Amino acid sequence: MAERLGVISYCPLWHHDPGAHMRDLIECGFEMILVSVSCEGLTVEWLGRVLDEYYLRKLESLSLEYRFSVDGEGGEYETIIIAGPHMSKRIEIVGRPVWHGARGEFQIDSAKLI
Repeated sequence: MAERLGVISYCPLWHHDPGAHMRDLIECGFEMILVSVSCEGLTVEWLGRVLDEYYLRKLESLSLEYRFSVDGEGGEYETIIIAGPHMSKRIEIVGRPVWHGARGEFQIDSAKLI
C-alpha cells in the first residue's frame, strides 16, 4: 500500500522479538497497566495489573500456552502507559474491571498526575 501511494513505510519493530520488546520497555522505565483483554488465557485478574518483569514472565508463559502474541500485537490485550522516562509525572488511576464473559476492560473512574 505504501509503495502504491509513493510513501516510505518505516516499521522499526517489524521482525523484532516481541518478548524482548516488552522487556526493553520495562527496563527503560515504562510502567503500563492492562486495560483490555480479549483472548483465551487472559482473565479478569489481568485487568488493571501493572505489567512488571514478574507478570511479563507469566504473560510469556500464557502466550506460549494459548498461542497469542506476548506484546498484544494481535489485539489480545491493550495497555495504557502510566509512567515512563518521557513523563515528568506518573498517572495514578483508580478503576475497576468490567467482565463480559470471555473478554473485559478496566473501567477508569478517575486519573490524576502525581
